[in-house]
Amino acid sequence: MTRLLLIDDDPAQLRALARTLSVRRSDLAVVTANDGAEAMELLSSTPIDLVLTDLQMPGMNGFELLAWIVSNAPHVPVFTMTGFPDSASVERLARLGSLDCFTKPLDIPTVLDRLSDAIARGVRGHVRNISLASFLQIIEMERKTCTLTVQSGDRRGRLHIRDGALIHAKLGEKVGEDAAIEIIGWTSPAITISSLFASNDVTVDASTSYLIMEAMRVRDEAEASPFDRDFAAPFPLGAEAVAELSVSSGQVLWADGEFDGLDDVAQLLFELYCEERALLETLDPNEDLEELVVTRPAHTILLRRFGVDEPRLVMSVFVPARSTLGMQRFELGRVAAALDAQRPPISESRTG
Repeated sequence: MTRLLLIDDDPAQLRALARTLSVRRSDLAVVTANDGAEAMELLSSTPIDLVLTDLQMPGMNGFELLAWIVSNAPHVPVFTMTGFPDSASVERLARLGSLDCFTKPLDIPTVLDRLSDAIARGVRGHVRNISLASFLQIIEMERKTCTLTVQSGDRRGRLHIRDGALIHAKLGEKVGEDAAIEIIGWTSPAITISSLFASNDVTVDASTSYLIMEAMRVRDEAEASPFDRDFAAPFPLGAEAVAELSVSSGQVLWADGEFDGLDDVAQLLFELYCEERALLETLDPNEDLEELVVTRPAHTILLRRFGVDEPRLVMSVFVPARSTLGMQRFELGRVAAALDAQRPPISESRTG
C-alpha cells in the first residue's frame, strides 16, 4: 500500500481531504501532519511514498519543507497546493523539486491522476536482505537511472546512478568517491530506490566494481587491525565461552573460554541476527532487536546488543544444566560494561 503524507495547518480541511482521498483511492494509506515540523518527524521515522503539502503554513512553510525533503528524503515525490498561486512561486517550486502545484479548492480527480502517475512512474521501493554491493551490480547490469538512499543506524547517504553508472555520492558533508566507498562498506543497510530525483552532478569517475572492491578492502583492513588487548573482562559464570563480535561483519574481536568452531558459530549467529533485525524493522521501524537465542542439543547460544551510539555485540555459549538465560543476560551485561570501561569505543579504535 502507498503511504501519502498530507500536510495542512487547517485541521478541518486536512481531515476532509484525507477522507476524500482515502475513499476515492483505497490503496492509499493517508498519514496527516498539521505543520512542517510534524511532517519532518514523520518523514524521519515512518516510510512515506508521497507527500502533498500546503504552502502557506505558520512556522516552516511549504517551500522550506520541500527544500528539507529534497535534501533529507530525496526518494519521496512531493506535490504542493496553495490557494494563492502565481507564476513566480510555481517556477520556484519546480526548481526546488515539486512535481506539481495544485490550486485550492482542489480538483480531486486531477490530484488523484497526478498522484497515480507519480506512483506508476516511480521506481521506488525498500530493499532488504541484500548487500548494497550486490544491489549496485544488479543496477549496473540493468542500466537503471535512479537514486539510492542508504541508511545504516543513524547514518544516511545517497548514491545517484545514471544508466547503471554511479556518478554522484553524498554522505553528510562528504561527496564523491570517498562518500561512495564509505556507504558501500556498510553492512546490512536499508536501501530505498527512487527514479524521481536522480542527480546531474558528477563527482564519481571510478567504476562500480572498483568502488566495491575498495570499500571491501577498507572495511577488511579496519576489522583486521590489532587493538590493545591490555584489558580484562569478567568471564560469565556458568558459560563455556564468551566473545565480542564486530557489529559490521560478525568477526570475533575478542574471545575467552573454549568452544570448538566459535568463529563459525559467531558468523552464523550474526547472519541470523541481521536477518531478524531487518525483518523486525519492516514490521515496526521504531523497534530494534536486543538479543538472539539459539538452542542446540548440547548448549545454548545467547547474542546480545549493548549500547546505542557505540553498540557492541557480545555472545555467550552455555550449557542449560549449568546456567540460565536470565543469568547469562546479567553476565553479558557485566562483560559489556567492562569492555566499555577499559577500551575506547569501537568506532574510535582499530579492532581485529
